[in-house]
Amino acid sequence: MLNLSNQNVADEVWERVPRQSRPELLRTYASRKLGRILLVVGLVFLVILFLPWRQTIYGTGSLTALTPQDRPQTVQNQIAGR
Repeated sequence: MLNLSNQNVADEVWERVPRQSRPELLRTYASRKLGRILLVVGLVFLVILFLPWRQTIYGTGSLTALTPQDRPQTVQNQIAGR
C-alpha cells in the first residue's frame, strides 16, 4: 500500500469499517419494494389484457331490411370490364 502520510489508522478501526459500511451500502429495501410494485402492476396488466372486452356504441336510425338480399347496394368493379 502506498504510504503518503504519517497518519495511521488503527487495525481495530480498519477491521470495524467493513462490518459497518457493508449493511449501509447494501440496503435493498427500496429496490425490493419497487420490484414488487412493478411485478404487481405487470400481473394486473396481464390479467386485464385477457379479460373479455366489448365495445358498444349507441346510435339511432331505422332498419329497412333484415336480410342482406333485401338491402339494395351497388357494387363497383375496380377494373372496368371484368
